[in-house]
Amino acid sequence: MADIGDGLATGTDLVAAAESAVGQALERLGGRRPDLLCVFVCGPNPETVANAGATAAKIADAGTTIGCSAGGVIGAGRGVEQVDAVAVWAAVLPGVQVRPIHLGVHRVGDALLVSGLPPSSPANEVGVLLADPYGFPVVPFVEHCNDTRPGLPLVGGLASGPLGQGSTKLFLDDVVLDGAVGVLLSGPIAAHIAVSQGCRPIGPPMTVTKAEENVLVELAGMPAYRQLRQILAALPPHEQALALRGLHLGVAMNEYAETHERGDFLIRGPGSRRTNRCCRRRRHGGRRHHRAVPDS
Repeated sequence: MADIGDGLATGTDLVAAAESAVGQALERLGGRRPDLLCVFVCGPNPETVANAGATAAKIADAGTTIGCSAGGVIGAGRGVEQVDAVAVWAAVLPGVQVRPIHLGVHRVGDALLVSGLPPSSPANEVGVLLADPYGFPVVPFVEHCNDTRPGLPLVGGLASGPLGQGSTKLFLDDVVLDGAVGVLLSGPIAAHIAVSQGCRPIGPPMTVTKAEENVLVELAGMPAYRQLRQILAALPPHEQALALRGLHLGVAMNEYAETHERGDFLIRGPGSRRTNRCCRRRRHGGRRHHRAVPDS
């Protein structure tokens, strides 16, 4: 039976944070060696980030370790952003084949060639990929996989570097690599893929002063549509174009806090039952909400 553990540690000593996060994750596995370890490191110095990732891989001694640098991490039931931190996810996967992959990028004339993708394996395979957005042709590669391996679910994400291009780090076991790293999983495993909203806030936090069922009628004592028009009119043109693709609500996780900053809101899309319940419960009260525009 599969078993999973995770951990998160913060602190300016990222190597110590990596040790702590790994310890938390392995403790939940009851001493068993993980078949797969994923490690994500957030920090201001690329070399320190690399050392923390390599340390996590060595300590855990998992069958395969993948990971990358990140702008924020999630683990142990919480998430942090733009804070020195390490998050670790470890899994014991009995009977599951874990094939590590490293995709290299080579320039030939005006073209970029990707190498390292293993041959197809039996059905019921899923790929997990972490890529450098500055040097790896993500979109063409995914399109190629859609054409050549239509039955292969491919999930993952893009690494984030503290200094932009050249500062991203990808981990495969205890080695730091370029391009993309990941695993192909096959065997007695089922993949359930979920996508979370990525948003950035627009406008100030406001209190819901009137609502009817799941409809926001007033925000901060004014008609909600008027508040929204003012917020959208103040946006630069490129953000107005993003807003046309749909807005989300940021629901304050602690409505009693004196101030609310970025990261203090739970993002919900239109029609969310959770958002609807908040509005009904606070029809005459003051649940703080933040509008958000999709981040792309």
